[in-house]
Amino acid sequence: MANKGTSSLAVSIHKIQQYLDCRYVSSSEACWRIFSLKIHTRKPIVEHMFFHLIGEKVVSFTGFERVENVLDNTSATKFMFAAWFIVNEKYEEARTPSYDQFVTKFGYEKRSRSWKPRKKGFSIGWLVWFPPTTGELFYLRMMFTVVKDTTYYEDIRKVGET
Repeated sequence: MANKGTSSLAVSIHKIQQYLDCRYVSSSEACWRIFSLKIHTRKPIVEHMFFHLIGEKVVSFTGFERVENVLDNTSATKFMFAAWFIVNEKYEEARTPSYDQFVTKFGYEKRSRSWKPRKKGFSIGWLVWFPPTTGELFYLRMMFTVVKDTTYYEDIRKVGET
């Protein structure tokens, strides 16, 4: 039996060595590491622009929480997407960019769950990708690259109407 345990240990060590042997470090990555440059810091910041269909918000909770407590939680009712409508009502300059370009002029504060005008710097907006097979979500994403000045969810579907 002792031999059986040592052979499984040898197999796991072999797998680790195989991973290390197969890892590829490009010449540019090697130079960045040699000169101790930051590899994981990205400028400009890329902001993930989340959105959802009406009545299909994603809410996270643990299995021990009561449904009433989850729905009363502010994180379940205030979302980045819903806050965008509020900012469009409040600020005139928020109505000019589309949703994916919105982060160039406004920053999202996670603590207050609201958008605030940028004082300095900029970000790039990245709309969460959905495949064409998802239907409405895919087309909604396409609309966000065109639609501006929306204060209600229904306004997104009214492109070119006066």
